[in-house]
Amino acid sequence: MGRMALNQGDIDSAVHQFSDQFKFNDQALELEFTDKAGLTEFFEKARELFPDCLVLTDTIVTIGDHLISERMKTAP
Repeated sequence: MGRMALNQGDIDSAVHQFSDQFKFNDQALELEFTDKAGLTEFFEKARELFPDCLVLTDTIVTIGDHLISERMKTAP
């Protein structure tokens, strides 16, 4: 699962799990990504700045071919 890969610092595996057409929104920072290169850079920078941060999944909703996941980042 992508969340587990992110928590282990395996960003390439986490981003690889996204479909080729996706939209990733970070509502707290008001950022949106639709390309894997940009998302990879975002996750790498977040890991660099906050190495102890964990991603927790709050809610998952599926509608047809779409998946919406609400996540929270937290530091131990």
